[in-house]
Amino acid sequence: MTTTTTITITTTTTITITTTTTTTTTTITTTTTTAITTTITTTTTTTITNSTFHPK
Repeated sequence: MTTTTTITITTTTTITITTTTTTTTTTITTTTTTAITTTITTTTTTTITNSTFHPK
């Protein structure tokens, strides 16, 4: 059994500073993307041996 979980978090922050003197506009954009991938693999093997010997 294999279970894969992917979580993607994207955060975008935009800061705009406008100063009216000679008109100065500063725009700061920060984008952060975090991806978390978790893979869980579970292997189960069951072996049942049933041998019966009947001598003649």
